[in-house]
Formats: sequence, C-alpha cells, structure tokens
Amino acid sequence: MAEPFGMELRAAAEAIIDVANANMANAVRLLSIARGYDPRDFALVAFGGAGALHGAAVAKELSIPVVIVPPNPGVTSAMGCLLVDIQHDFSDSFMADAASTKPEDLEAAFRKIEEEAIARLRHEGVAPENTVLQRTVEMMYQGQWRSLAVPAPAKITSTSDLIEGFHNQHEREYNFRREDAPVSVFRVGVKATGVVPKAELPSHQVVVHRPEPTGQRDVWFNGKANTSDVYDRALFKAGAEFTGPAIVEQVDSTVLVPPNATAAVDQFMNILIRVKD
Repeated sequence: MAEPFGMELRAAAEAIIDVANANMANAVRLLSIARGYDPRDFALVAFGGAGALHGAAVAKELSIPVVIVPPNPGVTSAMGCLLVDIQHDFSDSFMADAASTKPEDLEAAFRKIEEEAIARLRHEGVAPENTVLQRTVEMMYQGQWRSLAVPAPAKITSTSDLIEGFHNQHEREYNFRREDAPVSVFRVGVKATGVVPKAELPSHQVVVHRPEPTGQRDVWFNGKANTSDVYDRALFKAGAEFTGPAIVEQVDSTVLVPPNATAAVDQFMNILIRVKD
C-alpha cells in the first residue's frame, strides 16, 4: 500500500488503521446518534480479537467516556452464545386509526400471539417463571411508510399513552413531532424471552497499585514514535492502574491504551480505559 501511494511505510500503516477506526465509529453512529442516543451517555464494550485494539480510538472519536475491555475479549462472543437467553419475535398486522382503536381490540390481538409465543417457549423447555413477554405496537403518522415500535404495557387500558409514547419516540429519533397529525397503528408484536441462568462471574478484591511492565517498545501514534510500556495481562490483579501509551498483551487479543489515556482493572478483571479529549 505504501509504495503505490508514495507513502512512508509507517504512515501508510497508520492511515489504514485510521480508516478502520472511522468505519467502526460510523457503525456506532448508526446505532446511537442516528437513533437519537447520545454516545456520551454510554460505555463502549470492546470485544472480539481486534476490539480492544480499536476501542479507545473509536471512543475518542465519539466522545464516549469509558471503554470496557472484558478479561477475554477474543472469546467474549462465544461466552455470550452460551449465556444468551432464548428469544423469539412474533407479530401480526393490526392496521387501524390509533385514536379510535379500542383497548380491548389490541388486547385480543396481543393474546393471540402471546399464546403462540408461550407455546413455543414451553416446547423448548422454558419454565413459566423464566418466561418474559414484552409487547410493542408499531405506529406511524398517517401517510408515512416507516413505522416505530412503541413499548406497550402488559394490560392496555387506553391508547392515549401509546400515542404519546409514539410522539416522544418520533421526536427522539427524527427530532420533530406532529401533535396535530393522526397516528396509525400498523402492527402488534411480542418479544418472547426464555431467561437462561447466568454464570456467576468471579469478583476480586480491589487493591489500587501500579503494575510492573514486562518491557517497553516504540508504538506509533499521530505520526511519531512513543515509548510505550508493555504489560502481560495474565499478571494483572484487580486494582491495577496505569497510563498510556501502553500495550497489554494476552493470548486472544491486544489492548491498546493511547497517550493521554488512563486504564484501571476493576473487581471483575475488566480493563476500564478513559481517553482524554
């Protein structure tokens, strides 16, 4: 890549990483800003083999205050597959004017799909006490082609709260609301969840200390080499605190702590990285 563009080797490598970071940041924007959520209100969990390498840069780009790197980011997805709840989504068309819709008609529509949802979970061995049903009503302003799913209560006694919820959600996602516009119901939905018992993660006593690096090496940030401490994550204990630039090596990933960032190990052995603007 460097030779055809007439670039110095390290500059080309850094440009490739910058493009990768920008693509990841754009993906996070689609899940947050584009849906009306402020990234500054959240933490970024960096998992996957490369997540811990890019997490701090993505967080800085989006002003996310903290990055959480799990103990084994490379296999966190696999652990999630073992612990994830059973989930099925059911829906049925229900096209009507929201203001004139009777609550009992919505209740009847929900009961129909809830019976199907419960039967599916029972067939999969989910006990009643581990069954969770969450209702949504998809609504839109009349004349729109795109609907929004609005959370609905376990028992619907009035549609006015649903309509108000739709106005609020529409304003959050699209930055405007039309109180005077008629609202249509498009579909009713139920998310049926069978809760799977979760593993109890080990907790460790936190004793604040500075860990000893296993070595140092030059790492390039912003076009220049920075002497960076290198740590072996297997040697970390809860309460370890250190500053960037630093590299934390482990079998399944590499954790990058850039300059002007701080890192700390919590009681669950997560690394918490805070990047300064």
